[in-house]
Amino acid sequence: MRRDLLSGLDQRDQPLREPWRLFPVDSLPVVPRSLAFATPLWHGVELARGSTLGIDTAWGWAAHTGYLLLWCALGFWLALHRFRRRLAD
Repeated sequence: MRRDLLSGLDQRDQPLREPWRLFPVDSLPVVPRSLAFATPLWHGVELARGSTLGIDTAWGWAAHTGYLLLWCALGFWLALHRFRRRLAD
């Protein structure tokens, strides 16, 4: 149904045709692209785009979810470590 609604758009409306391509990270130079792929924001956006638009993600949902869970675990460990260190002082 979505394709039927957008089939009448011309080339000037290209961002409306592919809303997940408003800012393609793939077009960045190598170093900024690697930095963008390392951020949790990119993984969260990929998961959100994949689930809302029904498209496949670049790395698959399991890899994105695992990466985000790794950041959560690291943040929890760091907060717990710093909290315990402050209590000891």
